[in-house]
Amino acid sequence: MNFSHGQQDTHLTNIELIRSISEKIGIATTIIADLCGPKIRVGSFIDGKIQLQKGDTITLDTNPCMGTNNLIHSQYQMLAQEVSFGTRILLDDGLLEFKVLEKT
Repeated sequence: MNFSHGQQDTHLTNIELIRSISEKIGIATTIIADLCGPKIRVGSFIDGKIQLQKGDTITLDTNPCMGTNNLIHSQYQMLAQEVSFGTRILLDDGLLEFKVLEKT
């Protein structure tokens, strides 16, 4: 089950349904939970938005700043401590994917 999306009561209903059916048909069932990682929130942009193209190099900065086409403010203060060279960083539920090239 993907717990990154949906509501707690919906997940509980689904779990209860799975357990009920499992008991009814006499087959043990394991429920696997997919938990989301930390959410990386970004700050505001000078022009309200930016345009990124595949292959663009950007800087994620935890110091408060207005974003540009090559600088994005991240409110996730532990970002630099938790990534290393080659780490994939996903934003917008995976719609945007970045690869760490260096960190300072």
